[in-house]
Amino acid sequence: METSIIVLSLLTWILSVNAEDFDKRQASNTTASSTSSFTPLPIPSQAPTVNSSTYDLTQHYCRLWRHASVYANGSIYIDSGDTFTPQGNGTFNTTPPGEHDEGMNVNLLVIDLSRNFTENDTFPYRTIHKPPGVPPALEDSALWYSALTRKIYQLGGWFSRSGSPGTPGYVATQSIPEAAIWEFDIDTETWTQSTEFHNVNTGHKIDRPGAAAHCDAPGLNQSFIFEGFVQQMSDPDYINYSLYDTFKYIEGMLSLDTSQPKSPVLTNITIPTFLGPRTDGSMIHVPIGPKGILVLIGGQTTQDANTPWGVPIPGASGGNIVINMTQVDLYDIESGYWFRQDTFGDAIPAGRAALCLALITAPDNSSWNIIMVAGVLTFNGATSRQEIWALSLPTFNWIRLYGQEGALYRHTCHLVGENLLIIGGMERTLPAGDNDVKSCQSSMPARIFSIPLNNYTGKFDYPGSLRPALVPPQVVSMIGGTTTGGASKLSPLYWSDIYLQYVFNPALNRPTYTPASTYTLATATATSTPTTSPSKIPSSSPSPSATATTSPGSSHTGAIAGGVVGGVAWLALISFLAFYFIIRPKRRRADDFRRSELPSYQETKGHPPVEIDDRNNPNRQPRNNDDPPVEMPIPGSPTPVGWHDERVGESGDNLAPLVGDWSENHEGDVWGREAVGVGRGHKRVGSESRFSDISNESGNTASKSGSGSSPPVSPSIPRKEIGTAGVQISHSDSAA
Repeated sequence: METSIIVLSLLTWILSVNAEDFDKRQASNTTASSTSSFTPLPIPSQAPTVNSSTYDLTQHYCRLWRHASVYANGSIYIDSGDTFTPQGNGTFNTTPPGEHDEGMNVNLLVIDLSRNFTENDTFPYRTIHKPPGVPPALEDSALWYSALTRKIYQLGGWFSRSGSPGTPGYVATQSIPEAAIWEFDIDTETWTQSTEFHNVNTGHKIDRPGAAAHCDAPGLNQSFIFEGFVQQMSDPDYINYSLYDTFKYIEGMLSLDTSQPKSPVLTNITIPTFLGPRTDGSMIHVPIGPKGILVLIGGQTTQDANTPWGVPIPGASGGNIVINMTQVDLYDIESGYWFRQDTFGDAIPAGRAALCLALITAPDNSSWNIIMVAGVLTFNGATSRQEIWALSLPTFNWIRLYGQEGALYRHTCHLVGENLLIIGGMERTLPAGDNDVKSCQSSMPARIFSIPLNNYTGKFDYPGSLRPALVPPQVVSMIGGTTTGGASKLSPLYWSDIYLQYVFNPALNRPTYTPASTYTLATATATSTPTTSPSKIPSSSPSPSATATTSPGSSHTGAIAGGVVGGVAWLALISFLAFYFIIRPKRRRADDFRRSELPSYQETKGHPPVEIDDRNNPNRQPRNNDDPPVEMPIPGSPTPVGWHDERVGESGDNLAPLVGDWSENHEGDVWGREAVGVGRGHKRVGSESRFSDISNESGNTASKSGSGSSPPVSPSIPRKEIGTAGVQISHSDSAA
């Protein structure tokens, strides 16, 4: 009894001390979170000034290219990019050639799509003036949009030397800020530097790659950005790189999942080595099945098959290869694997970069038709084109929809119902076409192409924006059916990997994918002859609580967790003392009493044993996890080797260049000659190979599941032409 009294007194004292200590910890944690964890305050848009009005593109537009744009909530938002601004407060239709200033778009332009307008009208355009440097004006950046957070995210790109120190958007090398992701709230129209992401495999830094392919997957509430590169004008960490000559290629694909709007997840996904460094391509989400696929089209890769990721490459601005269109790369979100599929058609477009993509889905989902607009084949103007093509899936047939003289690249495009809006872009001179034009665009930023009329009309049809675009008749003639669907051809001439039949036919029972031995992730120093295959990777993103690293804004959460852990430890000690001194002695006395009432061992002999497990029962039904796995008919058929090197091109192409033909433009840009092959020996070197230094666990980690259709999306934004080593290129001395 005396022992119990002593123990109870001790417990009472411990509880009082612990409660007081916990209150102090809570107070200190609250203080610490408000001082050590900085959450940037939203920054409102800025009122226009005389100077900003002079460079307001809604009032004084001449030309815009290398910008980023995204469709959001019935409007198109346009950010950053290089500009021609009319001298003398003119506009596109009053400014003679050459009478303009070069600079940057430092504002956010908004096109209101809620009524009819023409390409010459200014009333649909609105300017949201940004505070100085918040966020900075960039070239070849990316925009994402999440309908759940109702925010636009700006990432990637680099700063420009376009213009002069007095020109808006000009940033001196020593003033380049650190890489960051910015978000714009479309309701409050405020900017904030993003800090509240749950980061998965992103390490301590998210790089700012330019010329990276990117897209939204609205049905999944996810967005993606693929590879790209950094250079001197990207970040202070690269200030010692040779300007427009030394690049560091970024390996990996960054994914933003906003399914949980209050805690978006940013994940770095490792890619296979056969993709190699890639810039200036375009990517689009195709909603096939529950998660869909990402289709990567066009762009450039390096001439040297052994070019590593993650290290500075002197002379990287020269000797790159335009990737042709005889193959496209697909990322299956469900399995987390990349595939390379051959394409077909009576004519195949010549390889190109600096293009844009949109998507027309058949109403019955019998075909998905990727619309490719213009692009640059080489920097030889005779092969820079302005035609429009469709790549129809799942037949993977190319069909030419429209052809027009001229050359357009570094533009963006959005399909809004039956209206295809092509935003900005640089044109080449005619007829030679070997220089960028020095004149204004012939309209306001948005050119308008009618899908039903298959022609540029210059008119935005608002009622047509509410109707989904139908399958173009030229595509119907190739795949069968009608403009509303019913395609009779539902597969390509052949699958480059037999597993793709499961990806494109969700009705089939999909087995687990087994990759070929040539499929090597870039998480290790890869070679062209791998000996192991990647292990099975889950198809959904890890939950933030399980794998996410602590975000900058989560120190208060960590402090609370520490207090809770401390409290639990005290409670455990109290429970042990109570058990040992009070409960245990009582149990011992009770056990002694019960033993006197239990039968002895001799009395229990002869009773049947109690069965506690039926695992040896021959009649036991097998459990689900004991069932044999589904077996593929042909597990992991190899990805085809090599890019095709035959001459390809559309009717009317006199040059139709080989993949890898040498082609040098007026500024000395050299394109390589070697073909690209699967198993090329790209290597990842060092810890800064991806968007950040990450662990090797992100390989093929597919993102969180979702479903739904894809509204208009933003394609990748191309970059300026690149030059040979040591040559500063571009008439405006802009970044490569």
